[in-house]
Amino acid sequence: MFFSLCVLCVQGCAVMKRADRPQIKDTAIPTHPGFRKANVRTDAEFAARKIPGKGLKGPSTKYGQHTDVKEQNRLLVATNEDLQRQISEIKEYVAGLEQQCSDVQKENIETKEKLRDCHALLMAEKLDPVSGRRIDGTAEEKESQRKELMQTISQNLLTELRLFDEVASEHGRHLTVSLKIMFMFCFKVGDLPFSSKQKLNEL
Repeated sequence: MFFSLCVLCVQGCAVMKRADRPQIKDTAIPTHPGFRKANVRTDAEFAARKIPGKGLKGPSTKYGQHTDVKEQNRLLVATNEDLQRQISEIKEYVAGLEQQCSDVQKENIETKEKLRDCHALLMAEKLDPVSGRRIDGTAEEKESQRKELMQTISQNLLTELRLFDEVASEHGRHLTVSLKIMFMFCFKVGDLPFSSKQKLNEL
């Protein structure tokens, strides 16, 4: 009986000690002034940080692509305008050359007509066009000499006109080749707009 009472007393004291003992915190590691507090975040906080980032990445990429496309379009428009300006200048230069060629042809025609008139006057005055001396002889000889002289003058004029046409044609071919070579070196024809390609082919 006495032993049982002792056991009950010991158990009661143990229960009272446990009740009086202060509650221990969840973290068993003691805090120290030199230690930094751990930045512990829950899964919900990580999700809240990641989800907005994914949502903002798409629009930012689209905006960057849109900016690049606008910049490429601006450069393409500037290149096209420069090409149009150069084509206009070249067309004006070619038009000037064609005008000069036309003027020279008109001068040759006028010169030919003047030579013909001068020859007719010399024949009427019975003068030799080369020596300037008076021509003596029968009418048939005069007519024969006149025909020979006219034929010689005509052949000379035709020869000069052929040479002039050959020189003008050769100059035009060289100009066309030079223009094509210049465009091939200065621009990539495949990157140009359709309208610029069409105008380049018209040259």
